Amino acid sequence: AKLRELADQAAGQIMECDFDGFADHLTQTRDTICGRGPIQLLLRILSMQGGAKGVRAAFDTSGHMTGDWTNSVTYQSIVLVRRPDKLDKPQRAELLRIARQTAAAHLNGKRPAAVDADKLPAALRADGACFVTLKNHGRLRGCIGNMRATGPLYKAVIRNAVEACRDPRFVPNPVTVKELEQINVEISHLTPMERIANTDEIIVGRHGLLIVSGSRRGVLLPQVAYEYGWTRGEFLSQVCRKANLPLDAWKRSGVEIYSFEAE
Repeated sequence: AKLRELADQAAGQIMECDFDGFADHLTQTRDTICGRGPIQLLLRILSMQGGAKGVRAAFDTSGHMTGDWTNSVTYQSIVLVRRPDKLDKPQRAELLRIARQTAAAHLNGKRPAAVDADKLPAALRADGACFVTLKNHGRLRGCIGNMRATGPLYKAVIRNAVEACRDPRFVPNPVTVKELEQINVEISHLTPMERIANTDEIIVGRHGLLIVSGSRRGVLLPQVAYEYGWTRGEFLSQVCRKANLPLDAWKRSGVEIYSFEAE
């Protein structure tokens, strides 16, 4: 328990990109973290560049792996991601143009037109995660996205616009060229995910949620809870439903809950 508490304290400072807090942790606890020097350097650099948010990707101990707790060593993997700047109105309009152009080309059986990345604003060429949602007079017709940035934002929009047209939930009645004029395209540009320790931190209408339990995972965007008028508890239960979990699974230990924001 003490080992986990010590590891959580250190991880908390790192995930908040808190250089001073991490330095104080080392001084006060004498925690012998391998690589503490490089970690401090990274936190200092990131804090000077506007900070970042972290997510713990993995945690284990040698005691757990070998059964020998005499001299157990803790292993952690933390991903630090800088929060993207908000997009301005022209940038959002350009992404919507790219998404609609891509969807139209796909539905017409053509390859999406090439995008001249050199002419795009830097914010659209930066790595980014997004969802593309297709609605026909408010009725969902497709919604696909990626939770983590794997490349330039504009490329994520192109890929997700095509996949939204192929949303497997609508295979019997897919989006057609004829209804394209009635389709409203929405792009949700996501901030990096943050692990939720206390569900009271969730703000309905502001936060989207990802719930993970083993191989099962479910996600809902912030606007979904707002549109349905859900309470915090109802929102959590609906994300569990999306993950094919019991509605109260979010209350169980071992279930991971992440929040994110979207514009």
